[in-house]
Amino acid sequence: MLEPALPAALAQRRTVAISLIGDLDVELGAILAQTLAELAGRDCDVVVDFDRVASVHGTGLAAASRTLAQHHLAGVSVVASTRKRLVRAALAAARVPLAPRDAEIGRVERHVMIAHHSAS
Repeated sequence: MLEPALPAALAQRRTVAISLIGDLDVELGAILAQTLAELAGRDCDVVVDFDRVASVHGTGLAAASRTLAQHHLAGVSVVASTRKRLVRAALAAARVPLAPRDAEIGRVERHVMIAHHSAS
């Protein structure tokens, strides 16, 4: 059985970690898209962590998956990390690279925390 592995570049280049916190809805998906757009021009690897997401809305998960897939297809080095099965399945369906569950991410240059809690 093949084990998924992080791209070799993650160990050698500058890494930016983005932690999503709270409710994964359309608004958080839009904030993630904006943050990734700002990082797209920089020479760095991006790891998006979904483990602190408290609730998952279908539209927010779709928006986040679409954003990550688009950036990956555009050549941005982006990897998603989560232990949540629903989120992993949606990201895998969108062909977003997933970090292995027990992967050690190298030295993180910058850690961005994006928190959002919906009113309802």
